[in-house]
This record gives sequence, structure tokens and C-alpha cells, in this order.
Amino acid sequence: MNKTVNLVLFFAVATIFNIALMIGLIFAILGLAGLIPGLYSNETLSIPVVLLGILGSVLLTFLIYGWLMKKAVTRFNLEKHVPQLFKKRK
Repeated sequence: MNKTVNLVLFFAVATIFNIALMIGLIFAILGLAGLIPGLYSNETLSIPVVLLGILGSVLLTFLIYGWLMKKAVTRFNLEKHVPQLFKKRK
């Protein structure tokens, strides 16, 4: 495969992984928040908890993705296979 196909495949897999990770984290955080007794019967408290859960899942997705990318770059030598991502800027 040429380098452009590698780049397109990399972005497709990374996007699907990011979306799946974020949705999984949203469900996990909101599921844990649902274990708090009486939370969803109190609308004043439940809305901020839901919003913080969604914001927390976005932040965790960003951190996990960054950590995994560092590992993937070194393990799979992505600089050689997808050089478009690693060009030196002037």
C-alpha cells in the first residue's frame, strides 16, 4: 500500500476508535452516576452531573488517545508508514 492509503486508513481507524471510546466512557460515567441514590429524581443536581460526565468523557478520551498514540508511534514506527503526519514544520 502507498503512503496515502496508509494515512486514510490510519485516520479512519483512529476516528472510529475515538468515537467508540467516547461513547463507552459516557455510558460508564453516567452508569456510575446512576448508582448514586436519588440523583435522577433531583433535577437540579442531575443535569450538572450529566454535563460533567460528558465533559469528563471527552477529557478522558483526549488523554487516553494521546497516550495510545505515543505508544503506537514507537511500536509500529508510524513515522515511516505515515510520514505526512510527522513532517517538520518551518
